[in-house]
Amino acid sequence: MSGKKKLTCWFCGGRIRGTDGCVNIADEERPPYKRQPIARFNEHGGKEERGQWSYPGNGQRNAERGFWSDWGRRVVLSHYECGPADEPYWVPLDRIEEDWEEHLSHKPWWNSLDGDMFEKARAALGKKRILAPWRQGAN
Repeated sequence: MSGKKKLTCWFCGGRIRGTDGCVNIADEERPPYKRQPIARFNEHGGKEERGQWSYPGNGQRNAERGFWSDWGRRVVLSHYECGPADEPYWVPLDRIEEDWEEHLSHKPWWNSLDGDMFEKARAALGKKRILAPWRQGAN
């Protein structure tokens, strides 16, 4: 038995095998919802409600403009076919070895806590982060 942990899709609860999944980073509306919440059924058959999602960095603006009452960051793993394809920023797991933390750190919405999911996915897939060429050898 391998020491690797299984990755599961946040939306359907099914197993992610690596090349069929991605990391989703989104801003999410938090309760009390101003719009109809979206229902999702977890792997145990329980119903969960979540708020609308938007591209990272847009949550604060949605709240300031009165579209949402509150917001927060959501970072999840999913199959390609399960999550909302047009709202979050997503990183394919077949490219998880790349230095996404370096690449995304230049985005104004990046939060170092977002990188925790990359490390979790790498560990589960038995992959290591390959530093960007300009960072190799740097401490």
